Amino acid sequence: MKWTKPFLAGIIALSAFSTTAHAETTKPVNTVATATSEEVDTTPPGDVKDLTYTVYNDAIYIEFVGPDDPDYKGIAVYDQNGKWIEDVDKEDSWFYLDGLKRNTNYTLYFYTYDVNGNEQDDEHGVYFEFKTDNDLTPPKQPTKFTAKRVGNNIVYSWINPTDKDFYGIVLTLPNKRVVTLEDGEKSYTYKSANFTTVQTASLVAEDENGNKAKAVVLNWDDPKRAPIEAKNVTYKDVNGVITVNFTPANEYDYSYTLVTLPNGKTTKVLKGKNSFTYNGTTVVGKPYSFTFKSVDTLGNKSKGFKSTFTPKAITFNLTMRTRSTVTLRTTASATGTKVVTVASGKNVKMLSKGYGPKREYAYVQYGTKKGYVLSSSLLEYFANCTDLRKKYPKGVPSTHQAYQTKLDRDKDKYACEN
Repeated sequence: MKWTKPFLAGIIALSAFSTTAHAETTKPVNTVATATSEEVDTTPPGDVKDLTYTVYNDAIYIEFVGPDDPDYKGIAVYDQNGKWIEDVDKEDSWFYLDGLKRNTNYTLYFYTYDVNGNEQDDEHGVYFEFKTDNDLTPPKQPTKFTAKRVGNNIVYSWINPTDKDFYGIVLTLPNKRVVTLEDGEKSYTYKSANFTTVQTASLVAEDENGNKAKAVVLNWDDPKRAPIEAKNVTYKDVNGVITVNFTPANEYDYSYTLVTLPNGKTTKVLKGKNSFTYNGTTVVGKPYSFTFKSVDTLGNKSKGFKSTFTPKAITFNLTMRTRSTVTLRTTASATGTKVVTVASGKNVKMLSKGYGPKREYAYVQYGTKKGYVLSSSLLEYFANCTDLRKKYPKGVPSTHQAYQTKLDRDKDKYACEN
């Protein structure tokens, strides 16, 4: 674990302890007989000194300097109840205790002992009091999180927050592996499995008390990689105006979809939009191709694909009557070859409609002759009120195109009313 610079202990003092509590403590002591004369050494080493510590929510880290006694071997650490916690060897000058309760007062006692097992008694030694933290404030987020490709690797870099209790970075890589960086690292090299998809990584800053900042997410891909294709293309034809809907590329650097229209022109459908209209001339039964290419913010274009739309007529089998004298023609246009002329008020069978550049023509049959006429030249025809009420339950006024004098029996300018 990486530690911040410890601060000076709040209370460091000599203390007399309960002899009873200390005597009942079971503590392992390595007793070594080193008498060099008839006189036996019964004097324990001096006190530890220069004691400093850092407090956390649930732990404390302590640094100290041992006494200068040549036979000094270590220290025994006890809690406020006289319970032995741990021995710290001479070679170590630090002690870490975790598992504490936050926002709680504690007291620790340090007794030195020598190679002969002589340990300081209750009238000597060092004790200090401290209170654990109750820190709930997360550190600031890392900044300038970037990535670049180096060979077959992605090198991530960032700037760590400057919070005093900042501890380290938790980096989640595109393959979901989690790396913890605790020594102030500001970069990491990741060997990527491929460069054909968006690489998503995130950084989380953590402080010494385990508080975590909100993740910083980075979406990155190879600068030369083209975005994915659009999909789910659908068409709707209303009177020759074709509305095209599609699902654009769902990528962070997607910019627009470039569409090549049937007339050879192009249109840009910007990010955030998923439809456009085409007003070019089209006719029923003929296929028309649209080419879609996704483009990212760097100008990379997908390979693209073609989608074909063929306008269709609307099929009917209805009896209509002519509004005026009409001419049936071989094509859905005013220049088509004449098939037959039909007088006003005659019944014709409408087979289908939706022909012509504006879908303004219907295909009808008169006797044995078939041809195209303007849909606007035809009126709805109903043989009787029973048929009319199937579509118009309340009847129709004389201004309605389905009105017929023969259906208005009471001559009130309203046909087939109930």
